[in-house]
Amino acid sequence: MKRFLEEITGVPHSDIRKDQAITHVCHLIDPVTCNWDRAVVYNCFSHFEAEHIIRIQLRRSIQEDKLIWKHAQDGIYTVKSGYAMAMERSCPDSSSSTANTHQINWKRLWEGPSIPRSKELVWRACKGILPVRAALARRRIIQDDLCPCCGLDVESTYHALVSCPEVRGVWFAPCLGLRVEDQDIDFGLWFQSTFLDVDDKIASGLACELIWAIWARRNSWVFNNCRQDINHVLSYAASIHCPLVKHPKGNPPAQAWNSTSPNLSYWNGVLQDCKIDASHFEQYTLSYVNRNGNKVAHFLASFAFIVNNFIWLDDFPQSLLDLIQADVAISLG
Repeated sequence: MKRFLEEITGVPHSDIRKDQAITHVCHLIDPVTCNWDRAVVYNCFSHFEAEHIIRIQLRRSIQEDKLIWKHAQDGIYTVKSGYAMAMERSCPDSSSSTANTHQINWKRLWEGPSIPRSKELVWRACKGILPVRAALARRRIIQDDLCPCCGLDVESTYHALVSCPEVRGVWFAPCLGLRVEDQDIDFGLWFQSTFLDVDDKIASGLACELIWAIWARRNSWVFNNCRQDINHVLSYAASIHCPLVKHPKGNPPAQAWNSTSPNLSYWNGVLQDCKIDASHFEQYTLSYVNRNGNKVAHFLASFAFIVNNFIWLDDFPQSLLDLIQADVAISLG
């Protein structure tokens, strides 16, 4: 429970109130509705922590807990993934920039759907040549190697871009839903095992844009004394990335729908929820609609990158009505 709270809030958590027998996250979930039990959550935690918990989108299907190997997409341990994890933990960022770069699949990085400047920044981060304070202190350019944003730990590449409490929430946002390791590991091997090994071009492309936005936020803080909100980082990255995502050749949505291979990715969880909803219909048909003919869905998907939870009841953005009219015009034309 302690690890769960610190990952979603980015700060040390307060103790659970002693009158509450809460030991597991499942105790905070209503087993009937499969939603957060808001009364229990707000009664057990501070308002700040409860707000962060309630924003997490839950799966509508209930599955039994099981042991998985989080360093592999299918959850199954292999010697290769175990070796990669051991290398991450034994080779800190300060000494592994040249020793581990040969393990990175550069081809997948350069072919990813992100703009060149973002991929170049990720390449520099994997090489360990970003001017983070740990690197500058090793070269005796500066003496203080603490992170200028949080001031809690040495600013290595991994800390600056991933594990710093100021940016950790970016990776846990709904668009990726990643839990970040606290210890300082090699950034290149982390990026390889998290994105390139999975071969998810959309996720790796978005990650490149997030890294660019995080580094720009850090520099704005250090050099301009301007602190940007996490939502600004997410919206900036999404605005760059969304126009670059193209539907690949073939019919991947149908292939993913009919696939029986194990997949523990966030997007597969969304797909499984869609399957559950579809099972309530007597008949249904799946078809691919290009973004140009489904602007409403594209707008809502892009908007989801920016906010965690948003509900329209009686009112909605005027821009959404304009998109609906445009979709109708295309379908009738």
